[in-house]
Amino acid sequence: MSGVYTGLRFKGVVKQNFRLNFNLIATSGDWLSHPDPAFNEYGRIRSAAKIPNGFLEHMPGEWEDDEEFLNYYDSQSGVWTFQCSTNNYDKEIEHFFKLLPHFIESVQMIEIFPEEDDYSYRYDLIDGEVKLVDECYKYYESTYWKRPYEIEDDTNEDNEELEF
Repeated sequence: MSGVYTGLRFKGVVKQNFRLNFNLIATSGDWLSHPDPAFNEYGRIRSAAKIPNGFLEHMPGEWEDDEEFLNYYDSQSGVWTFQCSTNNYDKEIEHFFKLLPHFIESVQMIEIFPEEDDYSYRYDLIDGEVKLVDECYKYYESTYWKRPYEIEDDTNEDNEELEF
């Protein structure tokens, strides 16, 4: 089963009372290992571990080169960063957004990029809810809907229509 991928980039601070037991979630997506029932409930979603550990499938190349969003967690400061992608079949992103106010005290960045779009969306934690703050946050040229001959490619310098 394949489908459209959605990328998620996150940088925020985990609340003090969750920091001690948060490492397994931050590094391996093991939501069920934490004693908090809300994490356990989220962990029962079939693809919950894709946040934060889904591979960067069909995401802009600059995401792979951006060290600011490497999977990182500091249990002292609570700073947690990651980037991942998922098909979101189980609406794990939406469930993650509902869970965030429970354990995150502040957000520096939440960015969503559906591979079929040209722009990413920026979200923030406002009044205890994750809310959309910019629906055209950053432009990334999508190749999702383009036919192969519309994609700029050095091997087809004359931009001739390719035959299949």
